[in-house]
Amino acid sequence: MKPVTPRVISNSKGFTLIELLVALALTAVVLTLASLALTSSINSAQSSREAMTDINSIARAMRILETDFKHTVARTSYLFGIATDNGFGTEIDNNYLIKFIRSGRPNPVDLRRSSLLQVGYRYQDQILYRDTWPETIDATLEDAEDIALLQGVTDFQILFLPLGSTSAEGPWVDEWPERGTTGLPIAVQVTIETEEFGRMTRLFTIVTEINNPRNEAPPEDNSGEGGSGEGNNQDNDNNNRGNRDS
Repeated sequence: MKPVTPRVISNSKGFTLIELLVALALTAVVLTLASLALTSSINSAQSSREAMTDINSIARAMRILETDFKHTVARTSYLFGIATDNGFGTEIDNNYLIKFIRSGRPNPVDLRRSSLLQVGYRYQDQILYRDTWPETIDATLEDAEDIALLQGVTDFQILFLPLGSTSAEGPWVDEWPERGTTGLPIAVQVTIETEEFGRMTRLFTIVTEINNPRNEAPPEDNSGEGGSGEGNNQDNDNNNRGNRDS
C-alpha cells in the first residue's frame, strides 16, 4: 500500500482590486508628471529657437543697414523721379523713410554695368522693407526688388547728424536735407522697436568725400629755390645723423 502524501496548502494570494486601482493611479500620476515635464521642455526649446531667430533677424537687419550707410555715395541724380544734389533724402517719396545711393553693387559675373545701387527703406504693417533698384532704372515702388528685412516692428525712426557738428550730442535732425544743412549727414541714428525686444538704437557713420574731403596737394614751387628730392633726402639724413651724434 502506497504512503499517503500530505497536500501542501498555499497561503499566497493575488492582488486585490483595490491594490490594482492604487497601482494604476500611481502609474497615471507618474506618466502625467513626465508628460508635463516633456511638454515644458519642448515648449522651452521652441521658445529658445524663436528667440534666437528673432535675434538673428535683428542682427542681420542692423548689419545690412550698416553696410548700406557705409557705402553711401553723394551723386547728383534723379532719385525716385526727383532731382537731388546728393541722392540722399527723406522727403523724396512719401512711401520711404530714407532713400539714397550706395556703391558696392555685387557683380559676380563681371558684367559691364554700374556698381551703384538705389536703396530705399519703408515701414509698413509692422514690417521693415529694404527696396533696391539699379541706378539705371526709375526707382518706383512697383519696380522695386524688395526684402522683408524685419517683422514685428512697432516703430522705426531715423535721425541725422549734420556736417559740422562737434560731438555726437547733436543737434540731431529728423529730416534731410533740413533747412541750413548741406551735403550728407556725417552720422545716422536708427531706432527700431519690436514687440519682443523693445527699443534698440544704433549709430552708423557716413564717410564720403563730401564729409571727408581729400587733402589738397601742396602748390608747386616755381620759385626755383626749392631743392630737388635727392637734396631734401640728403638734408634729412644729415639732420638725423646730427641728432644721433648729439
